[in-house]
Amino acid sequence: MTRTMDSEEKAVFPYRRVHLMGIGGSGMSPLAHLLKEAGVTVTGCDRRLSPITDELVRQGIWVTNGHSPEHLRGHEALIVSSAIKPTEEERRKAVENGLPILHRSQALDLLMRPFRRVAVAGSHGKTTVTAILGYLLEQGGQDPSVMMGAASVNWGRSFRWGRGEWFVTEADESDRSLLFFEPDVAVITNVELDHPNGYKNIQDLIDCFSQFLAQVRDGGTVVVNGLCPNARSVTVTRPGDIRVVVVGRPGDDFWLESEGLNQRQWQARVVTPSGPLGLMRVGLCGRHNLINAALAIASARETGLPAKEALRLLSGFKGVKRRLELVAEIGGVRIVDDYAHHPTEIRASCHAVKETYAPQRLWVIFQPHRFSRTKFFFTEMAQSLLLADGLWVTDIYPADEEKQEEISGAAVADECRRMGASNVWFRTKEQWDAIVAEVMELCACGDTILILGAGDINAVVPKLIHGMSNRSD
Repeated sequence: MTRTMDSEEKAVFPYRRVHLMGIGGSGMSPLAHLLKEAGVTVTGCDRRLSPITDELVRQGIWVTNGHSPEHLRGHEALIVSSAIKPTEEERRKAVENGLPILHRSQALDLLMRPFRRVAVAGSHGKTTVTAILGYLLEQGGQDPSVMMGAASVNWGRSFRWGRGEWFVTEADESDRSLLFFEPDVAVITNVELDHPNGYKNIQDLIDCFSQFLAQVRDGGTVVVNGLCPNARSVTVTRPGDIRVVVVGRPGDDFWLESEGLNQRQWQARVVTPSGPLGLMRVGLCGRHNLINAALAIASARETGLPAKEALRLLSGFKGVKRRLELVAEIGGVRIVDDYAHHPTEIRASCHAVKETYAPQRLWVIFQPHRFSRTKFFFTEMAQSLLLADGLWVTDIYPADEEKQEEISGAAVADECRRMGASNVWFRTKEQWDAIVAEVMELCACGDTILILGAGDINAVVPKLIHGMSNRSD
C-alpha cells in the first residue's frame, strides 16, 4: 500500500522566504513552483521575461525583470543556478549581508529530504527517463512529486507535487550538482563526455558518477544501463547494503529481445533471469527510447510498482516536450522538434526520424550549443549532421560562455561541405525567417523537417507551422 504524506511531513524546507535569480531557467522555474507548493514564499528575477515567467506570475510568484540587490530585502535565502556568476551584483550583496546562498540542486535536495528519492543521472536521456518514471508512478497510484528539465506532454509541465512518499528528479552532471543528492534509487542512463568545459576527460566524468553512487542511502538501489560500457564501469564503492540492477544484455537483471517497429510504436520483449515479463510498447520516436523505458520500468519496480504493471501503464505515456516531439504534420510534411546538441544525440535523433517515419527527405535546422562543446566535438558534430538530406546551421548558442572567434556555426557548415555534403547553408539568427522561407520552398509531401538544438532554435517552430499552414491553405 502506498504511503501518503501529510503537509506537515513535507513542509520542512528550512527557509520560509526565498528569492531565485534566473527564475525563468529550465531548472529554476519548476523548483520555484515546487517550493511554493511546499508553503515557501517565493520571488524571483530574470534578465529576460518569457512565457515561463508569465506562468510563474499567474501562479502567484512575484517575478522582476532584471537583477538588483533590492530584491533580497526580507528574504532568508538566495537560490542560484550555475549560470549565475559570483560577480553578479545581487549575488555579491547577498554574500556581504551574510544571506545563505544555495545552488538550485542544493535547494532541491533540502526540499526532497522528507521523501524517499529517485535521482536520474546520465549524459543523455535523463529527462525522458524521469518523465516516464514519474508517469508510471502516478498512474500506478504512488502520487509522486517530480521535477525535470522539460515539460511532460501528459502533464503539460515539468514538475508535479504529490502526496506520495516518492520524489523523482533528474540529477545534472554538467556542473557536478548531482553530488548534492543522496538518493534511495540512483539511475545512470549512460556516461559520455558532453561538457568538456567541466571535465578533464572521460575518466574524470566516470569518477564523478562513482562519487554520486557513493551517496546512495543504505538499503538503496543503483539502476544502470549496461548497454553503455562507461556506465557499466561506474563502480559502487561505499559500504552498505546497496543493490545494483543492470538493464542491458542477456544474463543481466533486465534485457530486451525482439526489438522492432510496429505502426510507429517501438516494441520489445522484456526478459529477466526468471523469464519474460511481457511486451513493452513505447509510443515515442526512436529505438533508443526502448532502453530509456526499460530503465524507468526497472526503477519503478524498486519503488514498489510491479514491473508487469509498469509495462501495462507505459502505453499511455505521450512523451516530453522538445524530445523528438512531433509538433505538426501539414500537407504531408512532418515537423519534429528536438533538444539534441551532442554528436551522439544528433545521430540518434536523425536515425530515429528516419526509422520511425521513413521520410523521403530529412531537412535539418541545427543550432550548435556552447562554444566549448562545438570546438571540442567539431569533427564529430559535422559527421553526425551528414545524415541530413539538407541542412541549415545557425549561430552558436553561447549559454553562459563568452564568444570564441575561432569557432562558429559557419565553420560547422563549412566542415560539413568539406566532408561531402552539398545542401548546406549557414544563416545567422537575424536570418531565421529566411530559413523558414527556404525550407518551405524545398520541402514536399513525404518529407520531415527536424529542428535540433538546446538553445532557442525552437523559436523557429511556430514560424514554420504558420508558414506551412498558409502554404497548405
